[in-house]
Amino acid sequence: MKIQEMIKRAKQGDKDAKEEIIKKYMPLVVKNSFNIFISGYDMEDLRQLGYISILKAIDKFDLDKNKDFTAYVKQSIIKNYYNEIRKKARLGTEASLNKTTEEGIEFEDMLESDCNIEEDFICKEDKMRLKEALKHLGREEMEFINIMYGKGYGGLKEYSKIKEVKYAESLKMRDKVLKKLRIYMEEE
Repeated sequence: MKIQEMIKRAKQGDKDAKEEIIKKYMPLVVKNSFNIFISGYDMEDLRQLGYISILKAIDKFDLDKNKDFTAYVKQSIIKNYYNEIRKKARLGTEASLNKTTEEGIEFEDMLESDCNIEEDFICKEDKMRLKEALKHLGREEMEFINIMYGKGYGGLKEYSKIKEVKYAESLKMRDKVLKKLRIYMEEE
């Protein structure tokens, strides 16, 4: 029996047709379940989710508009896995984007984003530690930081000129301030 006919019968409530379709696409579910990790789900849970995806695909497949049920059911299975991963992520549990597709591409690489969440987080943490470390500097050291890195100023020559000190003294001040900041940032 052709797949189109089985889908038509399944849509009309024929349980045998539904079971036949599930059996036909069972290898697709098994294959995709190996590429997914959802915290708290074992392999059987993932496969059950895949079978449910097939049943949803049967209900939503439009025989008049679509001809390729295999592609449709494959997308349905993958989308349902992703939806479950997103749902778990919203609940604060683990989900993995490091699993690979059958083509060997990690899910993470399929995301269309230039941002790196890990780097952003580390950068924010570094900024917070720097802000805390700056609180430990004295008035003269903060003045040095403001002249060196504040808007409208810049560089050791500028600091030497403003403070009317030798360039070598500016270098010593820079080394002293940076060393002090490093110590306080490492403590945090």
